Formats: sequence, structure tokens, C-alpha cells
Amino acid sequence: MKLDHIYLNVESMDRAIKFWEEVLDQKISSRNGERWANFSDNGFYLGLYSPTYDGEKNEVGNNINLVLSSENIKDDHDKLKTFSSSVTNIHTAGDNYKYFHFTDSEGNSIEVAQY
Repeated sequence: MKLDHIYLNVESMDRAIKFWEEVLDQKISSRNGERWANFSDNGFYLGLYSPTYDGEKNEVGNNINLVLSSENIKDDHDKLKTFSSSVTNIHTAGDNYKYFHFTDSEGNSIEVAQY
């Protein structure tokens, strides 16, 4: 596994994009409607995600989500079950984004994704 991206949960996609465009002094790299936008930088990126778009109830504000990239999500899922007692099932979002979450030693939720 390797570092892939970090994303922030946002309430207002337009407001968040405007804020981060000003802070980073760059335009967004891509946007998927009100669901997702990202700022890319050398293969690593900052994502903005609206959890309400997918009917999720993720907390908005004072949080970030670390995402690790996986080349084989099933193998990594099995591996992490030996390190963490809290590993979710593998889910699919859209056509090809597969992911699961696990809890690290300090109680942080980490996402592993293959796409």
C-alpha cells in the first residue's frame, strides 16, 4: 500500500472549492458535480467530498480522511484484518472505486481504495 490522497468532508462544494482555490492558489483539477472535487499535485491529491450526496452521515468539520492506495484490495483487506479488529467490508462506489475502512492503533479511521 502507498499514500494516495486525503479528503475533507464538506457541506457546500462550491464554498469549499472557492476557499481551497484561494488557499492553494490553483484551480480544481476535476469535479464530479456536488459529490467530489480534487486538487492534484504530483500524483497525490486533496479531495473535497460531500457525504450527504451519497446518503452518508460523515461528520463535517474538524476531520480529514487518509486514503491508502491498493493494487489488490482483497489481499490488503485480509492483511489488515490481522492488525485491526475494526475492518469494514469492501464496498464499491461508482463503476470501479472499491474501498474499505479500518481503525488504526489510535482510533483513527483509515480508508484503503483500489480504482
